[in-house]
Amino acid sequence: MFKKSLLAVSLLALTSSVAFAATPTAKLKVIGTIQAPTCTVNGGNK
Repeated sequence: MFKKSLLAVSLLALTSSVAFAATPTAKLKVIGTIQAPTCTVNGGNK
């Protein structure tokens, strides 16, 4: 009986910690300009 209740409490703690975890965010500061990518292929046949 004790093992089942311990397992239930452990699973509850694990699932609640995952549910309340903060989503990863990134705040990037860009210095300069951002340009569109080019279609240059390195090592291609000419």
